[in-house]
Amino acid sequence: MTEPSESIYVWQQEALHAWRSHEHRGVIEAVTGAGKTRVGILAAREAVGAGVKTVVIVPTNELLEQWVQNASRSMPWAKIGRLGGGHHDDLVQNDLVIGTVHSVAAVYREGSTRLVSPGRSGLLIADECHRYAAKTFADALSENFTWRLGLTATYERDDQLHTSVLDAYFGGIVYRLWYDRALADHVISEFDIALVAVDLDAERRVEYEALSERLRQTRQSLRGYLPAAARHDAEIPYGVILRLFIRWSADRGQSARNTLARRYVGLLAQRKNLLADAPCKLDALDALSSVISHSQGTLIFTQTQQAARQAIDRLAQHGQTALAVHSGLAREERRAGMQRFREHDVNVLAAPKVLDEGIDVPEADLGVVLAANRSRRQMVQRLGRVIRRKTGGRSGRFVVFYARDTVEDPQIHGDDYLNDILHFARQLMFCDDVQDPMLQRFLEPANERAGVVEVPQPTCVEDPEEQRIGKIAEELSVESEVAEQLQGTHLTADIFRDYKRRIARFPLIDKAEEQRLGRLRQCGDEARKKLDAREYENRRQRRQLDRADRAGRRATQAFLQANLRLVVSVAKRYFPGRSPGLDIIDIVQEGNCGLVRAVEKFDPERGNKFSTYATWWIRQSITRALADQSRTIRLPVHFVEQLNSMRKSLKRVQGLSQPAPTNEDWRCSTPIERVQRGIATPAETRAVIADAMQIDVTKVEELQRNDRSLLSLDHPHWILDGGRVTLGSLRDTLVSDDEPVDASVEREERQLWIEDVLSQLSTRDAEIICRRFGFKYGNEETCEEIGERVGVTRGRVCQIINQCLKEWRETISRDPAVSSIMIRYETRHFQHMRSQTKAADLVSPELCFTDDANVSAHAQV
Repeated sequence: MTEPSESIYVWQQEALHAWRSHEHRGVIEAVTGAGKTRVGILAAREAVGAGVKTVVIVPTNELLEQWVQNASRSMPWAKIGRLGGGHHDDLVQNDLVIGTVHSVAAVYREGSTRLVSPGRSGLLIADECHRYAAKTFADALSENFTWRLGLTATYERDDQLHTSVLDAYFGGIVYRLWYDRALADHVISEFDIALVAVDLDAERRVEYEALSERLRQTRQSLRGYLPAAARHDAEIPYGVILRLFIRWSADRGQSARNTLARRYVGLLAQRKNLLADAPCKLDALDALSSVISHSQGTLIFTQTQQAARQAIDRLAQHGQTALAVHSGLAREERRAGMQRFREHDVNVLAAPKVLDEGIDVPEADLGVVLAANRSRRQMVQRLGRVIRRKTGGRSGRFVVFYARDTVEDPQIHGDDYLNDILHFARQLMFCDDVQDPMLQRFLEPANERAGVVEVPQPTCVEDPEEQRIGKIAEELSVESEVAEQLQGTHLTADIFRDYKRRIARFPLIDKAEEQRLGRLRQCGDEARKKLDAREYENRRQRRQLDRADRAGRRATQAFLQANLRLVVSVAKRYFPGRSPGLDIIDIVQEGNCGLVRAVEKFDPERGNKFSTYATWWIRQSITRALADQSRTIRLPVHFVEQLNSMRKSLKRVQGLSQPAPTNEDWRCSTPIERVQRGIATPAETRAVIADAMQIDVTKVEELQRNDRSLLSLDHPHWILDGGRVTLGSLRDTLVSDDEPVDASVEREERQLWIEDVLSQLSTRDAEIICRRFGFKYGNEETCEEIGERVGVTRGRVCQIINQCLKEWRETISRDPAVSSIMIRYETRHFQHMRSQTKAADLVSPELCFTDDANVSAHAQV
């Protein structure tokens, strides 16, 4: 059960007070599942707040990541680094560094001061500190740290190194939380323990007895190498003698003593494996299949990887969804397996030693021990996995299988390793037969035996810093989320290239995999509908539907990831040039929306290839986005489709190339030929497009009128200033504050009228008129200069000019509405204050249209 984030347990507050009272040194021993990591986080927060650099050492990379996540939530303002797992952060750039013990020890063996140098204040937090008394890890316990905190569930070591090493460094235990206080404060769940005896089959019994006899004889021989005073001393613990034998076996010498020691260690391993893989324990596991199916998560503890695999295979025969997690798997595979167990997609998790310590195990209320090494520490760690406070206040149930009349039998070889646990169990049962109905009744959840039980709340106190931390965390939540997503990602200035690099890691799938994922997605959709409608009869059906829903979501995610490259290939067809308002990465994102829709609509029973089906949805999503977002002023989608059709029709007509026209035959060609040669007037072009699209010319005019691009005020623009041409922007051509409004309106009307009459001409004729009257470049050109530019004679240029002027006169005479417009020398349209002297020097015709529509042309030659 998750506690409110703004409170801490009373025992955690007391532990911190005890640590402070001992000059910020000491070991806090607390049972697994009580929340000792939280104590370490609070101590680190206090140190960082006081400006004290902090280092946390952990045994595994998995535990490193868990500490980073917890520290980031509790100290969102702090800079947190990693040391280990491919990271090499230090305290120069960070307030807190969390590292594996191997990495931290290596830093101090190298004599580096990247962490805390002598003479500086620093805090060292050692999680699972009982491990670090070994010579390999002792280098991590640097004397440079003035503040020291050890965290563990079982401090004492059989080799007594906790006295000589850990006590000397940390100062001993300053606070201890054992099961009695933890249960009284309700910081752990109540638990029941069942010790179940099973019988070895005849063949394994004979083999076990033979191995035990050989072990006895070898041990007797090895005792002869002990000092005379210790050979017959029964007070010497067996664990001490065993460690001595193991040390002898590791000696490279070939003496008789070392050979006997190696034989003894080998025989011990054979007997342990014989008991760990005993078929009788797997048969007993069959008897608990109904109990396991009704649990909210079951952990099976084995001694070997083979036993873990055999256990999940046996449970799979009973319809259980089980998974084995062990050190032989990659880190990502273990993490994925734990996540599936956390999401209840897998109900059973089997592991040899991975779950004992150094990893955060999700909620489970049933633990089954198939084999153990008779270690008190191991039993405390394993029990702690099922007694954490859980949602709904469920109690923990712990089952220990042992082979009768063997070294596992507590009635023969003692139960010292269980004594510290059994006394605190709510109920304890010794069972001689796994088929006993009382065992099934005993292992039923408490709330099913006695109805719904009120769950007592743990004793908590307010955390005065939590409110301030919550505000800071809320402000930094977005940045933290982005930083976590981009962690380990190499970014460049090319976002599209970075995106393609990231999606390249997702594997492609074949058609068979597409069909499988499609069916899983459909089953997940159906399960989600039933869950929303509450169409289930009991909790078992609800869990099955929940698992199917999660499997469907994972299938959808895999489907999407495998086809991201398909979206990129389709999006490239719309870029560049076809999407002036959208960048390529935006087009890809719109295509991804279409991909999501395709996955939702894909029916695997039709037998279609998904890529063929999805392409249409991706294209539809992209084209719709281009229609909606590529323009500053949005046009309706159907209108954009008509514009695209118009452009395609024009391209088809222009696609049939024609020879360049001569000066004389351009009037004799058809409108289509003139369009193909690029000499058609806009009116002829519109007529050809209308004929090709089979629509009215007025509709084409409307399409062209609305197909105009907007220009930014910062768009580059050539400006004529005192005879010099300079590069400016459209902003520089705006009306000044000194210009009268009527003059500005008149200027705009003249400009629009000129653009309109020029649009009636062919491309060549419009070019000639613009150059002759200075409409385009601000200065006039002679007919001879224009002829050289367009490739015609001077006389032909004059004919074209006269013909255009004649057509304009006829147009204006038919339309009196424009008779009030005065068209003068075009330079005045771009420069309002022009010298009269320069105006007189220029040679240009001037057109004057009076109110009575009389037109007069004056040519200055």
